Amino acid sequence: GKPVVADLAEMPHLLIAGSTGSGKSVCINAIIASLLFRFSPDELRLVMIDPKVVELQQYNVLPHLVVPVVTDPKKVVLALRWVVNEMEKRYQIFAKAGVRNIASFNSRPKENLPKEQGELPLESEGNDEGVATEIDE
Repeated sequence: GKPVVADLAEMPHLLIAGSTGSGKSVCINAIIASLLFRFSPDELRLVMIDPKVVELQQYNVLPHLVVPVVTDPKKVVLALRWVVNEMEKRYQIFAKAGVRNIASFNSRPKENLPKEQGELPLESEGNDEGVATEIDE
């Protein structure tokens, strides 16, 4: 019953649990609203999975979404596969840049980097559109 204040960037994982009517959805919506307020679509990309089908549908209009909210259980695996692929790409970018996390990556002095390192994108590249199209269909 006590309020918790924490920096989401410092949390590797987050579990929101509680009984029916305890405010789990309110908490999730508050976190999403905070992220949307703080970050532009260029800075924040989301993949939302809604097994209940009705909890996250209002977010389908967001430009932050990689694909519309995933509600089909058969497409959840595809969505998670895309997320894992994106994580692996970013870890490779971090390794090339000699950093361990996004904060270190973003704090590097850009003028001291070789051109190709200074231009390493953290957005998705390549054939991810195929996966996104499969999820969206």
